[in-house]
Amino acid sequence: MLGLAVLPAQEGPRVPKTIAIVEDEFALLSNYRDIFERHGYGVAAYTDRPAALAGFEQRLPDMVVIDIG
Repeated sequence: MLGLAVLPAQEGPRVPKTIAIVEDEFALLSNYRDIFERHGYGVAAYTDRPAALAGFEQRLPDMVVIDIG
């Protein structure tokens, strides 16, 4: 009978997933940023659409939270 060995996956440095937040109300933007950062995410925060679009041209986030109201 052959024994099987399970080798742990080799992990490089972990790069946090990035979440972009587009919110014009500073208190909400700050709260969202704090919560996501506490959970280990990188956060890009924008207060309006033009700023967000300019940021997305530099780097696309993994997820976007948008204030549509």
